[in-house]
Amino acid sequence: MTPAGEAGRGPRVAIAGWIGSTNLGDELIARAVYGRLTELGAEPLAITIDPQRTGALLGAAGVEHHRIRDTPGLIRALRSVDGVVFGGGGLVQDETGPLNLPFHLGRLALGRVLRKPWVGVGLGVGTVSRRTGRQLVRRVMSGAQAITVRDPASQQRLLALGVESVLAADPVVAWPEAEEPPGTDDVLAVSVRRPNLPGQRTLSSAPPLDEEWLGRMSGAIEAVAIDLGLGVRFVAFEADQDGDLHRRLAERIAVESELVEPTVDTVLGAVGRASAVFTMRYHGAIAALRRGRPAILVDYSPKMADLSADLAQAMPALPVGLPDAGTAVEAMNRAVSRAGDLPGHLDRLVTREAANAATLEALVATDGG
Repeated sequence: MTPAGEAGRGPRVAIAGWIGSTNLGDELIARAVYGRLTELGAEPLAITIDPQRTGALLGAAGVEHHRIRDTPGLIRALRSVDGVVFGGGGLVQDETGPLNLPFHLGRLALGRVLRKPWVGVGLGVGTVSRRTGRQLVRRVMSGAQAITVRDPASQQRLLALGVESVLAADPVVAWPEAEEPPGTDDVLAVSVRRPNLPGQRTLSSAPPLDEEWLGRMSGAIEAVAIDLGLGVRFVAFEADQDGDLHRRLAERIAVESELVEPTVDTVLGAVGRASAVFTMRYHGAIAALRRGRPAILVDYSPKMADLSADLAQAMPALPVGLPDAGTAVEAMNRAVSRAGDLPGHLDRLVTREAANAATLEALVATDGG
């Protein structure tokens, strides 16, 4: 790749992901991809919705792109780079609203118009229910040097949309610099979020949760904790969304509990030190996998069942619906019985994740023209 700027520096590479949000899972992905590019001698440029937050996370503010008025600045930034990384994470889906795909693929489309080489890395592919969305994926996600996806289901969905990919894993699976203090705490780590609802445009616009859902969810959490003889640690991956929900659930359970709002540096440890995990957050499951902790995954989005299937159901998935305490206890018992399988699954995913590194290395090494 021919550097666009002064001689002697590494190539400049833009990262087009969901960066700068309050979601710690997405920030973990950003840090892993950014770190890998830095190791390869590149100069990463994060495309972010919050430059100040991203500056604190990565040590470099990046370029802001959140609203239409930010587009001219994004175009100027993309002119200055030598390549684009699209990902990682669940960018290819319209479950979270009709604007998700145009927002993310619009960035990639601008890079393609400017004839920048690009790769997709560690992508999750969910439901693309709208015909316009499927057409957009086919048109924009062509011409990549390579695209890697994080699980077999994502690979199958992307192929059905007309785009080939290489099977890899989530970039956080093999991230070596995560803070994960040793030891085990006698708690059940719980990370719960609001489910996506049909017709919902954004998570913040979701209607209030009804008392039945709260009661059933708290009952399932309580039953699992009592069965395991553990307290409960509520771990918020997105404090401004999860924090109040966790507080409301904690008020309903007859088990000692604590509310934790970790940072991107401490979230994997907050979950991974627990004896067992009950999670609706994808990277709550990744934290459990990294430490070999039994976990049940609440399937509010296809990505949770996709991960469960990728692990041969060693981490069982529960439907989000109205949680059932008995079903949750049975699922956790299966997870405990299968915990010995998790190190082998982790090794397999870490091996697969090397495809992400190889894809980034090839982009950095590309001879530009």
